[in-house]
Amino acid sequence: MEAILKELLPLTSVECRRFLFIPTHSEWTAFVDNGHQGTDAFATISYLAKKIECVGLRATDALPGRTQGGTVFELYRPEDTDWLNIERAISAIPTDGRWAFSASGAMLSFERPEFYARRRIKDRFDSEILKQYLGDLGIDAFNPSFYVDEGFLVEKVGTNAPNMQLFDLGD
Repeated sequence: MEAILKELLPLTSVECRRFLFIPTHSEWTAFVDNGHQGTDAFATISYLAKKIECVGLRATDALPGRTQGGTVFELYRPEDTDWLNIERAISAIPTDGRWAFSASGAMLSFERPEFYARRRIKDRFDSEILKQYLGDLGIDAFNPSFYVDEGFLVEKVGTNAPNMQLFDLGD
């Protein structure tokens, strides 16, 4: 897994230039891009869910101690819903120094709504809950052996966006 992720280097700001699709030992395919602040899967995965008529998923879990990010779960359908093609969205993210919890769309059968009533907002949807929900969908995202050791790289060629910066893994 580490070797295939190196295909994304260098990481970039302003625009992503490399997109990697990684098969898994399930029916799911993982997607990552070379954005220096992490993958922004929304546009790509929600579009592909409609275009190739499949279910798509965005799962984000920020590293401990990071001030940006949070825990996000978004399930996309091939057809439009009340909001774009998002069937279900759950998140706990820090916003302006405070944590915010959000849940929209119809609750999924495996959800544990008692979590959403926890006193501390950031505990309402955390890494462990995300891991459980992904497991219920057959996704073992936090286990490196879940992923196949090769992938499909799509690279954008041509002129870079103005002010784009390059980063390595140490940045």
